[in-house]
Amino acid sequence: MNLDDRIERDVSKFVTGGYAIVYQGTLRPQGAMVAIKTFRFGHKSDISIIKGIFREVYLWSKLRHENILPLLGITTKFDHTVSIVSPWMGRGNAHDYVQNRDVDPHPLLVGVANGLHYLHSHDKSPIYHGDLKGVV
Repeated sequence: MNLDDRIERDVSKFVTGGYAIVYQGTLRPQGAMVAIKTFRFGHKSDISIIKGIFREVYLWSKLRHENILPLLGITTKFDHTVSIVSPWMGRGNAHDYVQNRDVDPHPLLVGVANGLHYLHSHDKSPIYHGDLKGVV
């Protein structure tokens, strides 16, 4: 689903990863906080890059598991490229989350393991995340 007319991006709130910049945004009309993943590699008019993004979008759109974030849609509204939209995780990254001594890390670790097991034993063929990390 193209969310161009329903999404706003806050360029002051972002996290830089290996392949992408993830901006915080807002999805209208609900006002839900979302993550807008914009890829940093290659030229934005490179058709092979766009095809790779759409392969990821298609695959992600088929996944259904409690430990896998749902894909909300895409947007072409920013940076002359396709960005992927998913829910914003307000508690930050896993590394920072478990630094709080009041947090029991076991449920998080079990959730990550369950999500990876789901991906690795996917019906069609195994899916390997390729960029899983606890530290930004």
